Order: sequence, then C-alpha cells, then structure tokens
Amino acid sequence: MFDSRMCRVSAVMVAFIGSDGPAVSQDVSEGIVDTTVGKWLLTLEDGSLACHVTLEKVETIGCRVVTKVRPCGPPWPDELAAWEFSDAGIVLRDATRKEILTFQEQEGGPWKIPIDVSPVIYFIPEPGKTDLTC
Repeated sequence: MFDSRMCRVSAVMVAFIGSDGPAVSQDVSEGIVDTTVGKWLLTLEDGSLACHVTLEKVETIGCRVVTKVRPCGPPWPDELAAWEFSDAGIVLRDATRKEILTFQEQEGGPWKIPIDVSPVIYFIPEPGKTDLTC
C-alpha cells in the first residue's frame, strides 16, 4: 500500500535527513511537520490488529500531540501521547516522554519498526487512500 502523501513525506524526510545535525523535532521545518501531520494507521504485519492515530501539530511535553481515534491496546500501549522526529525517523512517546515505538522510513513502502524488533509493526499515513505513483 502506497499513497501520494507517503511519497511527499518520503521526499521531505530525505531532504531533512540530508541536512546537518541530529534529526530532532525542534530542527524540523514547518513544511516537514505540515506534511507529516494527519491520520496514520498502526498495524501488525499480518493486519490482525490496528490502531488509528492522528499526528497533530500542537506541541506538548517537548514533542507534538498524538490523538487516538480508538484505543490501541496490546501490543501498543494506550499511553501514546506524543510524537517527534528522531535520527531513526518518527518516535511515538508516552506522557513522560518515554519512547514507545520508533518507525523508520522504508524505501518503496510504509514506515516500519526496526528490522530486529518483533512483532513487525507498520505505520501508514492516510490509510485507505492509495496512489501508486510518486
């Protein structure tokens, strides 16, 4: 599954990661934030569990707000409260800034947790909208 917003986020992140310095939220341009905010889907690789979240532009606890359309539950804690960019990609945090999930951009596919983490979890922007042309 691939959509036009994923292509835009990918292009913006490539430009951002190529910049000097660590990829932390305060170093990110408003254009990158604007491209990233919106509805996302957390889903297990087999599609058996899913959680809809919205990445918001509003700042909180040194990050930005995450709201859930419905409770997530295992394997994702219901404590998801914030998001930010990191060297790895996008990090979801709880209200104490503890890292809950980190997603790395995958060339030609959705965002994904690091390869050595199990179960495999994908993070898909604007679920339900597909556009295979970038």
